Amino acid sequence: MGHAIEVEKLVKVYPGGIRALDGVDLRVTEGVVFGLFGHNGAGKTTLLSILIGLITPTSGTARVLGFDAVRESVEIRRRTSVVPEGFGFYEDMTGLANLVYLARLEGMDKSEAERRAMEALETVGLSHAACMKVGEYSRGMKQRLCIAQALLKDADLYLMDEPTAGLDPEGTAEFRKLVRDMASEGKTVVISTHLLREVGEV
Repeated sequence: MGHAIEVEKLVKVYPGGIRALDGVDLRVTEGVVFGLFGHNGAGKTTLLSILIGLITPTSGTARVLGFDAVRESVEIRRRTSVVPEGFGFYEDMTGLANLVYLARLEGMDKSEAERRAMEALETVGLSHAACMKVGEYSRGMKQRLCIAQALLKDADLYLMDEPTAGLDPEGTAEFRKLVRDMASEGKTVVISTHLLREVGEV
């Protein structure tokens, strides 16, 4: 079995000399659930951002699904899906409308986008709130919507940054089951968290 992620001697220094990553080496095998554990400010989000080409490393190399994270980031983003830390939804649009919009940006036609959006909402337990404006969602509902948007496409690799933040115990349990199901289908899931139990109980 190959590697979904290969990182060698990765360094990221931000302006002002802030060293977020200092010679990181990492291998993640395909088809596993991998926990990226560390305290807030440890550089986890920086690492995930480099893997999908949002920021460039100061030095070192990163390959994702066989592609170079700097030179081939477009190909990486086509094959990966991300649960970001924080929300980036249009609060005056419904949850369904937000997901359909994002699915259309992925190149889906209208009917496919609507189908995938409703499936994702059902998977995360938000089908009852599909027509509510996101501004009316609770924090936990918004976090579920973040997970739903990552499920819109059938990706090979899922990068999840603090995915259970704001979820209640029921939502957290449902998330863990979802991740186990994804792994059983051969998907690679990377979970970044500062809570050790979140990676230990999947």
